Amino acid sequence: MLPWILALRGGGRIQKGKWLLNLSNKLLCETEIMAHELKTERLILSQLTRKDCADFQGLITNDDVTRYCFDPLTAAEVENSFESRIKDWDTKQSHWLALAVYLKETNEFLGVTGFRNTSNQKQVEVGFMFLPKFHGRGFATESLKAVLDYALFLGYETVVANVTEPNVESTKVLEKCSFRQSGSDAGGVIIGTVAYTNVSYLFRKCSIT
Repeated sequence: MLPWILALRGGGRIQKGKWLLNLSNKLLCETEIMAHELKTERLILSQLTRKDCADFQGLITNDDVTRYCFDPLTAAEVENSFESRIKDWDTKQSHWLALAVYLKETNEFLGVTGFRNTSNQKQVEVGFMFLPKFHGRGFATESLKAVLDYALFLGYETVVANVTEPNVESTKVLEKCSFRQSGSDAGGVIIGTVAYTNVSYLFRKCSIT
């Protein structure tokens, strides 16, 4: 375990905390947090706004992105999905804190990530989707580690994720971020006419000093 420094800016003040995270045996990078905006070595994660509408719509209507997630959405469903993700968010809300992921170097839109509260106290569920052309470059893993740090910083103690069994790429991302399988539900997710096994993963809070 190595120190992971977080800076939270708000109201003109900076609060700094040293976090001991057992995500890996090496220092990953410094994450800077500002009003739901996270910065890592290569990425900027910021809450979705109206300027992200076209990028978001292009992402969730891309069959290669959503084929193991949900059925194709109607235009109305796409609009509703976007509107629900640009609402103000705090830890008492039930809707998603949706973060657009941008490449620092080029400001390209890569995908979305974020979390939402579950019915269990001090627990959130994470999710992420990235455009296919950015797969295989470690962006999902890098952004998820920052999201986990933010969730812990906000006081959450456990983080869950759900993936359909064929979604091997997402499973690998979760495992790289120290998630462990916690259960499965055969036929629990139906997409089109196919019933997929839903696999649940769990990440537990590490020591904080």
